[in-house]
Amino acid sequence: MTSVVPDRANGDLPLPEEMAGAVLTINLDALRSNYRLLREMAAPARCAAVVKANGYGLGADLVAHTLEAEGCHDFFVAYVAEGLRLRRHLLANSTIYVLHSVPPGTEQLAADHGLTPVLNTLEQVAAWQRQGRRSRRPLPAILQVDSGMSRAGLSPEDIEVVAAEPERLAGIAWVGTMSHLACSDAPDNSGNAHQLAAFRAARKRLATLAGGPGTAPASLAASSGIFLGRDYHFDLVRPGAALYGINPCPGRPSPMQPVVRLDARILQCRQVPAGTVVGYGHAWTAARPSRLATVSVGYADNFPRSGSGCGSAFVGGVEAPFAGRISMDMLTLDITDVPAAAVEAEFPVEIIGPNRPLDAVAEASGTIAYELLTGLSRRYHRRIVDSREDTCRALVHLQQQPHRHRRRAYNSPVSLYAILQLGGLLSCDTIYRPWKQPTFGRWAPIMVATAFCVPFFFLHLIRLPISNYSGNLCSISTVASIIIYLCVGILVELIIEAIPSITSYPVEPPAEEAKRDALSQNMSLDAI
Repeated sequence: MTSVVPDRANGDLPLPEEMAGAVLTINLDALRSNYRLLREMAAPARCAAVVKANGYGLGADLVAHTLEAEGCHDFFVAYVAEGLRLRRHLLANSTIYVLHSVPPGTEQLAADHGLTPVLNTLEQVAAWQRQGRRSRRPLPAILQVDSGMSRAGLSPEDIEVVAAEPERLAGIAWVGTMSHLACSDAPDNSGNAHQLAAFRAARKRLATLAGGPGTAPASLAASSGIFLGRDYHFDLVRPGAALYGINPCPGRPSPMQPVVRLDARILQCRQVPAGTVVGYGHAWTAARPSRLATVSVGYADNFPRSGSGCGSAFVGGVEAPFAGRISMDMLTLDITDVPAAAVEAEFPVEIIGPNRPLDAVAEASGTIAYELLTGLSRRYHRRIVDSREDTCRALVHLQQQPHRHRRRAYNSPVSLYAILQLGGLLSCDTIYRPWKQPTFGRWAPIMVATAFCVPFFFLHLIRLPISNYSGNLCSISTVASIIIYLCVGILVELIIEAIPSITSYPVEPPAEEAKRDALSQNMSLDAI
């Protein structure tokens, strides 16, 4: 099945194929296959998915939804903002970890949306402790330790500090300890064994603290680290690049299936004599009578300009070298050796594909496949290949109703309003019944209960990020829910009025009530 899914995470609409200069094909079957391979290699450890940088450029919502259906329920992002966007598309039982932790001032936001930060400094630990006290419950977190990369995590000195002052780690629901390997793509590098030993030593030191992270599940291996062996797997592995088809074992055949393919359109062909110069700076000169093709891909599409003069593409299965410099929106190919019939196809130029894998394109450009993949242009038309027809349809449904699957009952203002409304009716019926006057009649408790509940309802909204509910407050389902809750409250009050045995005073018969009112009126006239 081939479909088109909007890149809602970036606010983009799908670019029509006829308007695009190139087509980016994303193969979800290959993505699933890669995840299953990595999961099997890491078993019995859990296999998470790193979907930072908008799912390495492919769409975090698309990737996460696909892998969630494969049984993945642990997702890593870099920033809180990425976690908030992703939360809209995942089920409530999936966990989102924020690698860069929670910036000051956003702790409440992260807690309300169920994000789990990776705490890298003692200051971040203290801030998350304070948020837990405000929330009146221990909040989950992962503690990262620096095992030798010198990039993020608690240093050995920091670990000694918390060992001497264990209260620094108290009040947090530790769900893991992690670190990151610096040289996992080089299996023979001695740094891998050194980091493994350092990570084990840090966990052993932290394990002496009751309730600390030392006994929590551990995670060390990312994509390449999975291929270092079981000693590196621990309880959770965190593949990223390998999921998307990047070779986790440089210098060896890739065990991963390619997930992306990029095909470009030829804008113009021309025949030129020998000695013709091409492109900015006249950096290329035709050594023979040549045929040139101008292709609609450039460095504005994140195709590296550094590939000028040393890269190539394939047209009709024939390699065509780059001629001249890559410009902002175009590059030029020497297609002299390409059969003319191959050029007539609509998107005949294979920029990334079976003949020119992503890793090879990156190497020819003097960069890494990570950089090339994460910057894939939004100007490409995106074509989704998926043998499961329900995946794209379900994803579009999730995007159209982004709040439906991420909301939790305890975090819903409508649910809170229902509880307060019912509680207010039952309590106010007893408290305020003696004060009821004929003017208000049986509606007094309902009016008082509503006045009591509504402020709490809106205070709850203000406390939570308004973006969480802005798309839901005015929906028909929300308005209908509030009306239903009100009707239920009124029904409860009517039942209470109709059953004298549960009221706090005897109900007078209508005749007696009328007689009493007439007597009161006569007494008033006599007084006049």
